[in-house]
Amino acid sequence: MDYALILSVSLYLCGCFYLFFGIYAIYANIRSKVNRMFFYLTATLGIWAFCDSIVNSASSAEVSSFWRAFSVFGWGVFYAILTHFIIVIINNKAFINKPRTHFLIYAPAFINVILFAPFGFLHQYQNRMAKSEYGWINAAPPGFVRIWLVLYFAIYSLTGIFLLLSWWKKIKQDKFIKRHLIYFLLSIILPSTVGILSNILPNIPFRFFLLKTFIFFNMIPTITLFTALKRYGIFHQKEKTVYVFHEGEIEGQSSRLRLFETTSIIFLFGSFVSFLIGHFFMKKPLNEEIVLSASVFIIALVSKYIPYMAKKHSVQNALFLVVCMFGMVLYTLNAADIGGLTTWTVYIIFLLFTVVLGTRVHALIYTIFVIIIQVVLWILYPEVTAVINGNEYAVRIGIIILSFFSIRYVTREYTSKEKEYKRFAQEQMVLEKISTSFIAVNSVNVTDKIQEMFKMSLDVLNFNHAYLVEFDNDYVDAKIIDTFVNDQDSESFPLTPGMTVKIADFPVFEPLIKDNKPIMCEDINKISLGEGEEQREFFSSRGINSYFAIPVIMDDNLISMLVIEYFDKSDVYSTENRLYFLKILSNMLADSKKKILYEDKLYNFAFFDEATKLANRNMLNKNLESLIQDRKETDKLAVFNIELDNLRTINDTFGHAIGEQVVIKSVKILSELLNNCCLISRVTEEKFIVVSPACSDIDKIKESAKRIIESFKHPILLPGLDIEALFVIVNIGIAVFPEDGKDTDTLLKNSDLANFEAASTDERIVFCSDQLKDRVNENTLMTHRLFQSLQNQEFSLEFQPQVSCRSSKTVGIEALLRWTTSDNKRIPPDRFIPILEQTGLIHDVGLWVLDQALLEHNRLIANGFPPLRVSVNLSIVQFRREDFLDNVTKLIEKHRVDPKYIELEITESMLSQNFADTIDKLHQLKKSGINIAVDDFGKGYSSLHRLILIPFDRIKIDKTIIDNITSEKKSANIARIIIMLAKTLKADITAEGVETSEQAHFVRDIACDEIQGYYYSKPLPAEALEKFLKEYGTEVRG
Repeated sequence: MDYALILSVSLYLCGCFYLFFGIYAIYANIRSKVNRMFFYLTATLGIWAFCDSIVNSASSAEVSSFWRAFSVFGWGVFYAILTHFIIVIINNKAFINKPRTHFLIYAPAFINVILFAPFGFLHQYQNRMAKSEYGWINAAPPGFVRIWLVLYFAIYSLTGIFLLLSWWKKIKQDKFIKRHLIYFLLSIILPSTVGILSNILPNIPFRFFLLKTFIFFNMIPTITLFTALKRYGIFHQKEKTVYVFHEGEIEGQSSRLRLFETTSIIFLFGSFVSFLIGHFFMKKPLNEEIVLSASVFIIALVSKYIPYMAKKHSVQNALFLVVCMFGMVLYTLNAADIGGLTTWTVYIIFLLFTVVLGTRVHALIYTIFVIIIQVVLWILYPEVTAVINGNEYAVRIGIIILSFFSIRYVTREYTSKEKEYKRFAQEQMVLEKISTSFIAVNSVNVTDKIQEMFKMSLDVLNFNHAYLVEFDNDYVDAKIIDTFVNDQDSESFPLTPGMTVKIADFPVFEPLIKDNKPIMCEDINKISLGEGEEQREFFSSRGINSYFAIPVIMDDNLISMLVIEYFDKSDVYSTENRLYFLKILSNMLADSKKKILYEDKLYNFAFFDEATKLANRNMLNKNLESLIQDRKETDKLAVFNIELDNLRTINDTFGHAIGEQVVIKSVKILSELLNNCCLISRVTEEKFIVVSPACSDIDKIKESAKRIIESFKHPILLPGLDIEALFVIVNIGIAVFPEDGKDTDTLLKNSDLANFEAASTDERIVFCSDQLKDRVNENTLMTHRLFQSLQNQEFSLEFQPQVSCRSSKTVGIEALLRWTTSDNKRIPPDRFIPILEQTGLIHDVGLWVLDQALLEHNRLIANGFPPLRVSVNLSIVQFRREDFLDNVTKLIEKHRVDPKYIELEITESMLSQNFADTIDKLHQLKKSGINIAVDDFGKGYSSLHRLILIPFDRIKIDKTIIDNITSEKKSANIARIIIMLAKTLKADITAEGVETSEQAHFVRDIACDEIQGYYYSKPLPAEALEKFLKEYGTEVRG
């Protein structure tokens, strides 16, 4: 019996065993550091075993010595990688990722390579090979090398055991991990002991036996680690349960991945079998077999990673075609001397894989290529004599086995594709139904739509539990939006819609919130007990064995999580399909949430005020219309139109931020006062509408309005702002259903009319009335006519003489505006001038008055009269225009009138608004030579402080004082005081409204300068004025 061959083959198979475990781990998760370290570990063991198998079966002592030296890349590095691996799995932060640690770990391994490798210093001394019935053995004598090797094995073994024991002590509660850690410790102790013994024993047969079998003992810790990695994940440092989607196409992205993986495995198998048969049994040259086996091994790796090299299927197909052609060339060259006997059938295997790719072109190219190879062999070897022996039959058996598995794979793939198409068609139909359902989703029916989604997706996902969880902004609490449970499972499901839970109480939430990636677990038992004990307990306590948790992300923010749970474990193929389907559901949920938020935002924008959150005019119309429809005509309903009268002044003075706070505080006052008995709406910046549906009579309505006015008598406090408090003036207009309107528009319009009246008068509370409506309608019609009056030349001027008390001659005239409509109706100035001011028409009309007055001034001069002073009234509205001063200057220049003959009249009330700007413009007028007169002095509230600041030339005593000047002593005394004040301030004085001789004599006696009134003349048209001037004479004052 050939014991050397048996031992060599056993060692070779042992190496295949190690590489199988390593390749499996790296295929499972190449990103995991633990998996990569495990692969490096098994790779060194594989190199060690492969080299020992070649050493044992070498054709000569020199070849055996070379491979014995080459094995140092296995045994010489293994223990260093094992120590590093232990540090990684115990996550010892004192050593991991530190350069000094790496140096201490790998320095001895580097020394081994320097000393014992084929180019090493001790290669010839250490490797002295001798032939035995069990193959070549190393008969080097004992020496210091043995001591070094004993220390190498002992120190690394003890270090590893020490690190594991330290970790074992730190793990206090997890008995499961501690038990498996003991297994691993025991599995390390045995091969370490064998390694030390094989180097301290003398050169006796038992030592040589230990050296030959040492590599087999390392299978024990390898199997222990692999079991933990594969089954329990104890040492598995994969990305927890985070799964990355294969965003594949229906035409078999997953099947293509399986194809390349299967091809890679078959190539790997072929690489190992090829070397096994070719070297050990067929005794072919070692170098050729190594090159062939290594080339096939590289082909295997390339096949595995073709999908990652290129994303396009056409490029993947082309790369795979090159791989198949290269592989066929290798196998053909290996058997070229016998005409490719037997190995030519490998073509069938490659062709089957090419067909699976679904492209006829590549299959055709490959077929033609193989035919060409056979033609070339025919030419080179037209006749070949071949010997069919056991080795050839073994090759045939291997090809038959590979063909069997290949055909099984092809059959399975086509069956899988057919199922995949059916599954995809079903998924698309269900997704289309769900998508159609979500088109009509809104904030009212969203729960029903989610429930429908769960029901429809049940046919595809076949889950036991499903629920949607929404997170708060801080990720502290979560709300269960909806759940779906099979009837038979309802008792075991603890969550209900609307329930609020703490995120910390749900272990699956934290990793999903942290990474914003899908989380899945195909088998709860595979969750690492070290890090996932809570997660395992959370699911297993309810009988759950697998689950999927999908983040719902909207605008890059995690808003919720979709979870489905299974009582059964999930297989890898259904996992990918389910994840892909769930990801689409997640996108639909995110889009639906965005749609609902946008619609809610639009709804709030359309029906609610942003600052106060009150209903706006649109919502007011809906609410009021609903209330009116539900009421009888005998039931009263009051609409309070509340205006913050001075809000605009507050905004202009203190800024809109302060004004907004005033509005918010006002809303709070109204809300507390009305105590939810009324509907409050904000319809404009400064207006609120309060609808009171419970009003039995007018007295109660009036009482409610008074309470509103009373609540604003105290200043509104504004703590934390630049101003501490502000008073707010409130006007209230009231319309009552059904007297003032039986529909929404009429009620609101009439309440607005009443509010306008309240703002225009001293009354703070005004009820709508027929008289008010008639007056407003008349004003509306009048306003409409005013817009055409200037163009239609309906305006005219009348002039009232201003007579000197000393000479009784006219010294000036005041231009007064008159309006006669097209139907010859004369409208009083106190009716249309306020409308001109409200509409802004006063700007153009005021300039027209000044223009006509200056024109009349020049006309009188042209007719032989001396230059008289002409007075024109100004409105505060005119002062607000930036171009007011320029326009006045242009008119004076146009008519070439000396400014000293122009007098512009203002009232004290004009100074209550924009005081500083008004005073500035008056100074500029004064500087240009124009005279300024204060009209209607004494009519209202007169401020001496403001009077001092006005650059006036004349004071005109108001008619209300003159009327009682001869009958009331108080009026007479006031007149005397005003005249004394004017004289003191070096201003002229004019008495307005003098209608009797008694009044005229009195004002002369108290030293008044001029008289204006009906006593001398009413306002006159231009022709009548000229006659008056001729009759009574004129005087020019200096």
